[in-house]
Amino acid sequence: MKRRGLIRLAGSFLALLTALTAFSACSDVREIGKNIAARIDHEDTPVSSGEIVRLMVTAVNDEEDVPGSYQDIPEPQRDGLSYSEYTEYIDIMRGLIVQNEGNKKVESFVILDEDRSLEVTDGIGTKGGKLICAQLLFEENDGDPVYLVFRKANDGSVTLASDWVRGVISISNYGNHYFSMLESNNIEGIYTLLRPSYGDEGPGDDVIRAKAAALSDFYSIKVKSSVSQYLIEKLTSNEIVYNIPKTVSDDSETMVSHHVAIRVSDDDYIIEDKINQESDPSLIMITNGKNGRIAYCGYNYSSFTVENNMGKPRMTLKGTQSLGSRTDANGNEKFIHTTVLNYDGMLQTYEAIDISEGTWSGVLRKIMLVGESDFYIGDGIRVGMKRSELLGRYPFLDDLDYKMEIKTINGNFEVDFEFEDDSPEAPIIRIFVKCV
Repeated sequence: MKRRGLIRLAGSFLALLTALTAFSACSDVREIGKNIAARIDHEDTPVSSGEIVRLMVTAVNDEEDVPGSYQDIPEPQRDGLSYSEYTEYIDIMRGLIVQNEGNKKVESFVILDEDRSLEVTDGIGTKGGKLICAQLLFEENDGDPVYLVFRKANDGSVTLASDWVRGVISISNYGNHYFSMLESNNIEGIYTLLRPSYGDEGPGDDVIRAKAAALSDFYSIKVKSSVSQYLIEKLTSNEIVYNIPKTVSDDSETMVSHHVAIRVSDDDYIIEDKINQESDPSLIMITNGKNGRIAYCGYNYSSFTVENNMGKPRMTLKGTQSLGSRTDANGNEKFIHTTVLNYDGMLQTYEAIDISEGTWSGVLRKIMLVGESDFYIGDGIRVGMKRSELLGRYPFLDDLDYKMEIKTINGNFEVDFEFEDDSPEAPIIRIFVKCV
């Protein structure tokens, strides 16, 4: 009888000690073992917020402690999470710690208030309560914060957050799968994962496959980091953001970082992996389809050469305002003026000087294709071509609002496309090529 009384007294004292520990804003992980050992009949006695975090921390610190950590969380407070789900979540958190802090052990933690937790979790809701975050602390905190998340129910009780944990696992696995498809150059697999990102109103399958092929080339040629070196900058149950630290820059002269985001929207995974559309210098070339003769934006031509290559214009408009002056071949100073040549479906703008009556010489500064005609730029890019055809050639031009910047030894240029409407099969109605 005395023995039972002593046990009840000890149980009451230890329960009080556990409750006091739960109110501590910053908890020392070295007390974990003492608190767990002190609990009696843990299957029936709920654990506090402080202890549920400490149990997860001890598992994060040592994978051999994962089974005991899971077992010491009373079954009702596991929120339906299986042992394998719990283990996978702990492994992901341990990986974040290694990424941010190296092989350090968690020394303590701080349980954030509800408002700060809401910020960390991006306002994501949970069934029957609120998500609460515990920030993990180390002897020296060198990297981005790492948080463990649990649920605080409306009645004040705490549990693991199964919807959060499963979301984190799922989006992490999706990211791993996406990068494995890129690493193996599996274009069809990349296409399959990209497809939900564009919806029913987006570009057609051929365009998405072209994007998949371009991404495969980008990762094969320009990404110099191994997958194990990719950094996770943000992780919630609805979003994961990666930083790929070593990527060859567009000019191939430096290393830059590349970011990839995966988000959940209407139960679909949306991948945002935007790469710069590789420029095509041939687009500054205009071709007359009747005779195959060409001209380049940014080059100097005489009126004779222009008419020989492009044909006689319907109209020539000469500006009256001087744009400056230059010296001709005979050493005479000549005023520069704008000369616009009007063809069927095309306007050409030159900055020219008069050579003699009716003849001139100048630099082709602008080309504008305004209707279906024999003229085209590059390799057959013309007015009337469908948006899907253009994106088949340049898959990421839509991310640049259909503007391409081109740098050559002769100068910098911009090519701009306009369409009849926003539909995937809308035709091009105007093309602008200009020196910038």
